[in-house]
Amino acid sequence: MTVVSCPIEIVGVGPEAAQLLSELHARCFASGWSSISMQHLLHLPTTAAWLASNAAPCGFVVFSRVPPEAEIITIGTLPARRNTQIAQRLLSHAFTQLRDERIELIHLEVREGNTAAVGLYLKLGFREVGRRPNYYSVGTEREDARLFRLQL
Repeated sequence: MTVVSCPIEIVGVGPEAAQLLSELHARCFASGWSSISMQHLLHLPTTAAWLASNAAPCGFVVFSRVPPEAEIITIGTLPARRNTQIAQRLLSHAFTQLRDERIELIHLEVREGNTAAVGLYLKLGFREVGRRPNYYSVGTEREDARLFRLQL
């Protein structure tokens, strides 16, 4: 698989972006989040979110943070824009900002079958620290969640 890089702009966003992030989430995942759910999340003082754009929005990441730790709540790249390093650049940008907030440890969980995401997290230095058996519903099947941690 060829990875193509593209120029992107990354900006921090808040509750004003709830509708946009909800729409992006729905395009990235089978079970999208409502704009109301996204708005509630973005209103929390512990939430930080970034949006990636290249002429149009193409990716996002949302964190919950309580120094010295943070958790990736959700991250997505539009299907047509995958394999262009958008997620990697979003995370790198977010990690820089989070370090400035005294965040030292990042947590996340990912569906076992999401091999592209698992590969990215391993490439960025995350270590697997556990599993949640049968955590995700995938059609009529169940799939484990893999738990990862990164020391910033």
